Amino acid sequence: MLEIYGSTGIIAGIAQTIFLMTAFGVGGLLLVRAGRSGDPHQRLLGWHLILAMGVGYLLLSIAVATIELGIAMDPTLRGVLVGLGNLATASGLFATLIFTRNVFRPDAPAANAAVWVLTAMMAAGFTIYGLTGGFPTARYDSWGAGLMMAGIVGTNLWVSYEPLRYHRLMRRRLKLGLAEPVVVDRFLLWGVGSAARLALVLFGVGSALYVRNLEPATALTFSKLVLVGTSACGLVASVAYWLAFHPTPAYQRWVERRVGSSRA
Repeated sequence: MLEIYGSTGIIAGIAQTIFLMTAFGVGGLLLVRAGRSGDPHQRLLGWHLILAMGVGYLLLSIAVATIELGIAMDPTLRGVLVGLGNLATASGLFATLIFTRNVFRPDAPAANAAVWVLTAMMAAGFTIYGLTGGFPTARYDSWGAGLMMAGIVGTNLWVSYEPLRYHRLMRRRLKLGLAEPVVVDRFLLWGVGSAARLALVLFGVGSALYVRNLEPATALTFSKLVLVGTSACGLVASVAYWLAFHPTPAYQRWVERRVGSSRA
């Protein structure tokens, strides 16, 4: 990667390492807390981070990188990586769909319908993508892959929207002294992190769809831009998720001061 992308590759490698460490670290922390408290919401979020942001992202990144960097890999092995990567991603997203419905819209029939429609899109698309031989190519230009990606993007859109919407509602309660500043800020961080994840998915899909159809020089420039974009999104998501569930004392004091100054 260094020979092809130069310093951009180093920065991207560091950003991706931080992203994966956050996925497994915060996800593992949430599972430990869920084991102690029995809280199903923490368990759902923990599996979401570990499966979708951790395992799925790692396996798919390896498969796509072998193609973009021209690294020889047995097509069967690449197919296994793409299949397992997408399965882990869809499973993690299913967990966060259940979490989002239960926390933000537990009594809304439309939310329950959205869970199963988006899940069906991911499952059907994944099945068709695999049965039509798409896994070994790691391409997303077939209609099966498109259906799966539509479900993935739709899930990320909803998961980003709900905490940001709830953050606006909680700010009103905060002004009345009916909410804790750190709790209100947590919804903002979760929404921002999820939005960054959505942008990361779109960067990845865009790269997979277009980079192979470009001239070599143009493809390299495009790939560098994608690396910069995905690195930035990954860092934003990592910081937001870490502070949402493991805020440092300094950060908590900063939130309290910011809220105090806004109330004055």
